Amino acid sequence: MICNVQISDGATVSLVSKQINPNASLATPLDEDTELLAPSPLPSPKRGPPMTNTNVESDLEEGFQFYHLSPLFEDDAFKKNKKGLRNSSNTGPRIKHRKIREIYLRRLVSTKKSIQTFVDDVLAVMLRVSDDRPFPKALKYLFDFFDRQADRHKLKGAADMWKNSCLPLRFWVTAMTHPAYVFDMHQTDTIDASVSVLTQMLDNACKGIVPKYSIETSPSRVLYANELPNYIEMIQTFYNDIRTSSRVNQDVLDMEFKEVCEIFQNSFSHIGTLHQLYQHASQRSDKLVEALEEDEQCQRANMGYKLEQVGTILAEGED
Repeated sequence: MICNVQISDGATVSLVSKQINPNASLATPLDEDTELLAPSPLPSPKRGPPMTNTNVESDLEEGFQFYHLSPLFEDDAFKKNKKGLRNSSNTGPRIKHRKIREIYLRRLVSTKKSIQTFVDDVLAVMLRVSDDRPFPKALKYLFDFFDRQADRHKLKGAADMWKNSCLPLRFWVTAMTHPAYVFDMHQTDTIDASVSVLTQMLDNACKGIVPKYSIETSPSRVLYANELPNYIEMIQTFYNDIRTSSRVNQDVLDMEFKEVCEIFQNSFSHIGTLHQLYQHASQRSDKLVEALEEDEQCQRANMGYKLEQVGTILAEGED
């Protein structure tokens, strides 16, 4: 708005007091002769000192003061929420409050310091492997598969990208973005804005990005800029510890799958799940069989032949 009226930096302006009754002309009594509103002059508002070309710094004692005009700004979390509001039933105008950066930044930093211990504890649970909390065998098997495929196709850094998309950015970010999935709670806009700062931090840590501060950067994006190098190193150490751990035996993996299936045996339809899996596999059955026959471990389990047998049995059932 300031740019539209061509007010440049360092301009000298005069402040005008707000008019007490801006519609005073409509509150006058009726004229007895014409039965119309009798015109009455508006009271002249109180005006400050006239604008001059004098030096402001030398005339501070005469009533001049410095004012810093800060524009309305929104953080990234509110912008995302605003996009969602456009598609919601609440189509009324939304008031955008002015945030004073000098006060907002102090509160933001103080709040971050108060919860920093809890953030570190959560990341330690998410991104560390210990004897008390062993890494799930199914994920260990999957991560080893990612490493083999990346080495086989000579894709540098692809394994870490697949792991990020599989665990931190897929599972943990979803759980953090929607705490109502885990806790019986009402998720307000304030909670959405708060957790979005943490999820943005985790996203930057997985991608190895440390945002740099600028005048146009939202404070929430650079709030964890100092801690991000340690978090990036924590993720790399997490993946290295998983990579160097002992490989998972197929029999042990089958036993774990059996235990999980027993827990959820009455929650899902086995036939429906297998049918959906086969629908995806049947679209690329030739490539899958060829890939299974080339892999040594799949050859020992005779996986290619088993997949062909599944297709044959389902085709006979349809006939």
